Amino acid sequence: MITDERSLNYEVILLKSNEIKEAALKYFTIHGYEGASLSQIAEEVGMKKQSIYAHFKGKDDLFLQVLRDAKETELSSKHQYFNKMDSKNPEKDLYGFLQLVIDLFQKNEHIKFWLRMSFFRQRILKKKSGRK
Repeated sequence: MITDERSLNYEVILLKSNEIKEAALKYFTIHGYEGASLSQIAEEVGMKKQSIYAHFKGKDDLFLQVLRDAKETELSSKHQYFNKMDSKNPEKDLYGFLQLVIDLFQKNEHIKFWLRMSFFRQRILKKKSGRK
């Protein structure tokens, strides 16, 4: 019984963490690291700002986890495409890949975020890499 309760609590915490990351993804994509606030993110998911710290160490940790998720989404979508690619027709494969990239950038929030982070380095990334 105790194991079931712990498992249920873990699932609830995981669901809330994912909900926080989805809201953070939205705000980081629109406003960047500097413009997004934990208060906005907390309000989006119906909690107080302080409650976010039960799930993440802080804004840096949340940002880096969202960035990691975005990277995984991008890599996995490309990996899936290349695994099913037909090497008999490279022109068709290249066209298909370019279409995949266009579709992903238009429809997938993780990829939009990844694109923004690729072109506009955020202060947090500079701080973590030791650059100014």
